Amino acid sequence: MNGDAVDQRVRRGYRSAAVDTVRLAKLNGDIMSGSPNLRGRIGSAGEWAGLHLWLILGLWTALCGGLHWPHLAGSWHYFVTGSELLIDPSNPHGGLHLYHFQPQLQIGPLTFLLARPLLLLPAGAAALAAVALMSAGGLLVLRLIGSFVGMETAHERRRLLAAGLLFVPVWSELAARAGHLDDVLALILALAGLLAARSGRPLLTALALAAAADCKPWAVAFLPIIGIATTGDRGKWIGPLAVWAGAIATVWLPFLIADPQTLAAAHFQIRNTASSALRAIGVHTPTTPAWCRPAQAIGGAVIGLALIRRRPAAILFAALGVRLLLDPGTYVYYTAGLLTGAVLVDLASDRSRAPWFTIGAFLAVYLPNYLTFGAPWSPALHGWLRAGYLIVALIAILLTRRPHPTPIWGVGPTTGSGTAHTPIGPGRRDETPSTVILAGTASLSHRHHIHGGGPSVDGRLESRR
Repeated sequence: MNGDAVDQRVRRGYRSAAVDTVRLAKLNGDIMSGSPNLRGRIGSAGEWAGLHLWLILGLWTALCGGLHWPHLAGSWHYFVTGSELLIDPSNPHGGLHLYHFQPQLQIGPLTFLLARPLLLLPAGAAALAAVALMSAGGLLVLRLIGSFVGMETAHERRRLLAAGLLFVPVWSELAARAGHLDDVLALILALAGLLAARSGRPLLTALALAAAADCKPWAVAFLPIIGIATTGDRGKWIGPLAVWAGAIATVWLPFLIADPQTLAAAHFQIRNTASSALRAIGVHTPTTPAWCRPAQAIGGAVIGLALIRRRPAAILFAALGVRLLLDPGTYVYYTAGLLTGAVLVDLASDRSRAPWFTIGAFLAVYLPNYLTFGAPWSPALHGWLRAGYLIVALIAILLTRRPHPTPIWGVGPTTGSGTAHTPIGPGRRDETPSTVILAGTASLSHRHHIHGGGPSVDGRLESRR
C-alpha cells in the first residue's frame, strides 16, 4: 500500500473519531442540561412499557377482586365495631377499655382511626370503598417494591409482572375477601420504612415502622429494618430506636395506663388448625400456646438482625415467614404478607432467575387452600408442605448472601478520599450518565489512537481526575 493510501486511511480515522467524539459530547451535554428532546427519546419507550405493566396488573387486580364478590370484606365488621367503640368513651366497653372487653380485635388503634373516615359513608358503600382502596394497595405494594429494586429495563419490568401475576390473587384474599385493613397498612408502612432506610433516613424509618406496629402489633418484628438505615453501626441505633419505641408507646400506653387488662388481648387464643405449620412441627396444643406470640416477634426480629448485612431485602420475608411457621391459624389472607416478602426477595436477587420464592409460596402455602381434602391429600399434609416451604426458605435466605457485589443500602463504603460512596439503585455504583459518556469518549479516542496513529484525549481526561 502506497503512502497516499495510508494517509487517506489515517485522515478517515481522524474524521471518524472526531465525529463520534462530537456526537458523544453532544449527548453528554444534553444529559447535563436535561434536554427535553433527550428525555423524550429515552423516557417515552420506558413510560409506555410501564403503562402497559400497570394496566395489566390493574385489570388483573379488578378481576381477582371481582371473583370474591359474593364474600367481599368478610372481616370489615371488626373495623366498624372497633372504630365506633374507640371514639365512644361513654361506653364502658369502649374508649381506652376497648382491648380489655374486645380482645378478639387484634388490630392496632391507628387502624381504627384511619378507618373512621370511611365509616362516614353508608354501610355498604363504606365496605366497597374499603375494598377498592385495599385492592389498590396491592398495586402500591408492587410499585414500592419496583421503586426499591429498580424497574428501568424491560427485563426488570417483565420480572415484576411475572411476580405480580402471582401476588395479586393472594393480595385479593386480604383486600377483597377478608378486608383486613390492618395488615394492608402494616405491609405498606413497612415497605415505606424500607425505602426510607435505603435512603439513609433512620428517624423516618423508625416512624414508619412504629406506625406499622400501631396498625398491627405483629409488625414489631420489622424492627431490624432500622439497622439498614444506620448501616449496621450499633452506636447509631439509639436515636431511631428511641423514636420507634416512643411512637409505639404514644399510641398503646394510654390503653395500658387506663386499663391494665389491655394486656389480655395479647393472650387471645385461636384454634390450632389441623393444617397449621405449628402443628406440623410438633406443637399439638388445641389453641394458641402462651409462648407463641412473643416467639413470633422475637424469632422474626432475631433472624432479621442476622440479615441486615447479608440479605437486607429479606428482613420482611423473615418476619412474616416466622409468623406463619409459628401461627396456629391458617387464614388464607395471612399468605398475602408472605407473598409481599417473597416478591421483594426475588426482585432484589439475581436478575437472571425466575421468582422462585414467590412461586414456592404460591404453590406450597396459598394454592393448597383450594384443594379438596381426601386420600392421599389431607390437612396434615398441607401443614407439612407449609412448614417445609417456610423452613427451607428461611434457611436459604440465611445461608445465601445478596448476589450484588456492590452495596445497595443507605451509605456505602468509603472511598480512598474518605468520602462516603452512595450507590444509586440496586447494585449500581454512583455513575452519572455524564461520567459514562465521558468514559466512552475516552475509550473511543484511545481506540483510534492505537489503530490510526492519531492524537488521543486520554491525557486531558486523566489530568482532570
